[in-house]
Amino acid sequence: INRDYNLQCFLTANPIFTEVRTHDFAPYREDPVNKLSSRFEANVVLDKEARKWASRVAQCNKTIVEKTKALRAVQTMSDTYTKTPEFGSSEAMQEAEDQVNNMKMVIRRAESHKCKSEAKLDLLRGAGVDVEKWAQAAMEAE
Repeated sequence: INRDYNLQCFLTANPIFTEVRTHDFAPYREDPVNKLSSRFEANVVLDKEARKWASRVAQCNKTIVEKTKALRAVQTMSDTYTKTPEFGSSEAMQEAEDQVNNMKMVIRRAESHKCKSEAKLDLLRGAGVDVEKWAQAAMEAE
């Protein structure tokens, strides 16, 4: 009896040390996602995500355009109050100033959401999802 024979007997008796078992990875809730894959019939879910984020981009575009027009109108009114103080009271000037600040905040928030949504669409596009179809449909709907 030698050492190699003992090792072979041990490995034969305990196959867990020699058999290679493969396990499919199942991510946990807090695990970060590094890439997208269309394995395991995920195309339906990825299409749904593409539709959701494309409609979000279209909604943000619409919000930005509408609020920018409203901001210009409110800024014009605020400039009128500033140039001719007898035209408006100090309360009206303060209200116009608050509206300008609120509009700017809404526009910044919409631009931030749009940027995040576009990044998600880029990730989906990299995974092979037809994002352009959903983006076109969302733009037409808005």
